[in-house]
Amino acid sequence: MAATIRARRLLRDHFLKRFLDNDLISPNTDRHEVLVLLAASLAVPGLVITVLLLGQKYVIGIPTPALTSIASLDDKFLYISASMLIMALMAAVQWDALALDERDAAILGPLPVDTREIGRAKLSALVIFVTAFAVLLNGVPSLLFPLLTVSHFHVNIVSVVRMISVHAAVTMAAGAYAFLTVLLLRELLRLVLGPRWFQRISALVQAALIIALGTTLLLLPAIASNVPARWLGSGDTLHAVPPAWFLGLYESGTGSVTLSIRGLGLRIPRGLVVPERNARTLYDALLPRFGQLAQVAMLALLATTVIALALYLWNNRRLPSARVSHQRPHSAARRSATRLVAGVLVPSPLPRAGFFFTLQTLARSAQHRILIATACAVATAAGILLMHGIRAISSAAAAPARFLALQTLVIAIVLVGVRQALAIPAELRANWLFSMAWNGEMRPFVAGVKRAVIAGIILPLLMVMFGYDVYMLGTRAAVQHGAFGFVLSLIALEFLLRPERLPLTCSARPMGNLKALGPIYLMLLFVVAYNLGLLERAALGDFRKFAMLLGSLVLIYAGLRLSQRRQSILSRIEFDDLPDTPTQRLGLSEPV
Repeated sequence: MAATIRARRLLRDHFLKRFLDNDLISPNTDRHEVLVLLAASLAVPGLVITVLLLGQKYVIGIPTPALTSIASLDDKFLYISASMLIMALMAAVQWDALALDERDAAILGPLPVDTREIGRAKLSALVIFVTAFAVLLNGVPSLLFPLLTVSHFHVNIVSVVRMISVHAAVTMAAGAYAFLTVLLLRELLRLVLGPRWFQRISALVQAALIIALGTTLLLLPAIASNVPARWLGSGDTLHAVPPAWFLGLYESGTGSVTLSIRGLGLRIPRGLVVPERNARTLYDALLPRFGQLAQVAMLALLATTVIALALYLWNNRRLPSARVSHQRPHSAARRSATRLVAGVLVPSPLPRAGFFFTLQTLARSAQHRILIATACAVATAAGILLMHGIRAISSAAAAPARFLALQTLVIAIVLVGVRQALAIPAELRANWLFSMAWNGEMRPFVAGVKRAVIAGIILPLLMVMFGYDVYMLGTRAAVQHGAFGFVLSLIALEFLLRPERLPLTCSARPMGNLKALGPIYLMLLFVVAYNLGLLERAALGDFRKFAMLLGSLVLIYAGLRLSQRRQSILSRIEFDDLPDTPTQRLGLSEPV
């Protein structure tokens, strides 16, 4: 049945709200507040970077056209790369909402609406959301950055408008290319693997994308430096990175403006004559390269758009069928392993419930995966910065303190992400189960949650780093370093996980001042990790000293556990953030 215009609009609005709504947050959250915060978080960084960081560079520092053209290549590369990475990250975060799913089939399937109309509404909502996202992200820099680069020169209004238009068009096209690349990857995996296998690896692919893209975005200021030599040098055009393609498109669009500024006959300061001449020679040598890169950018954008949309429309030509779960009996080995884990790690029923509930939620919930993957991206970027310049270590006693601090830093950052993930409920509408069965005793359940974090997060993380430590330090020192990190992890877990609310069950609350104080906490963490690295390096060469150091940490951990045991074990849990007024709790104060 063909849908009316009103029905199409309703379907489109429904899909748009799904990009912004979060069923796990308190139902009292105002959607307008979410929209305002989203818009501010996208627009303000571009404004700050353009005005505060780049304003002084162009308004005060570079008064000649060729030097300005060469210096601006780094900043244009930065804007293009940031647009691509953020748009790709947005696609990775919205991974499950990019296409029609079983929930859409369950809600919209019974309606007398043609499946193709539902698919078109989903696609139109996706286009609107991506366009609005790109405009908010690139709008302010597109207006201000071209004005800064020509602030020293007399440029007519037509040229200024052209530069603004090219900046906006290229950065948004680059972002669209990155978004479509992620969409293409998703739809290609879905087509090749089929619904069953795609569902199995979808979470892993999403987490890997978030970690890779987030790490690259955090390291972008270092990557977008010395662009002419690093990314625009001689070589095969197709082997250049995608941001370089769109940088070539940018320069091809504004090249005539650059040449017109150069021909104004400006007076060059005596000390800048030689640098200006060298910069002009370099820019002229890059002009053919810009044309080649621009062609690749246009072809790549066109091909990616056509293939991604074709796969998207093909995969969404019908609503997905609701899968009926036919669980096969678990193998004997798996049943034995489960019983062994339950008997050794969590022998009591209540800790066992917290243990398995936490592991399954962190593995299956997209919200929790995104938070932990984001923390892993931050930890990876911090680790790369710490390891910069370290090639080989002759002995454990000669290991740089920042290398030994790497383990502490990574574990602490990941555990902060785990803490934030545990504050989000697995399913807000199902927390009545916990409310009905709650007896007021939180400590056993929290103990199971902590053991799940140790088994599912800390130990795999230490095992990954252990292989690298063996290569750098040797087996003996790596074992000692891993033991030191494990005990530190237990201490950090006791500090970070002291919940006032039942983990994974209650409505999520705002993070308080974490966003404002986050950089301060991160700097303090660097200082603490570095000093712990110094302390560990002094003890690694002597087994007696290391035993004393490790024993001291074990005593600290035991003291923390003992102090928590003396706290009250009975707690009154508010599973929902409802208003305090009794009539509001019953919904009696709402107008009919």
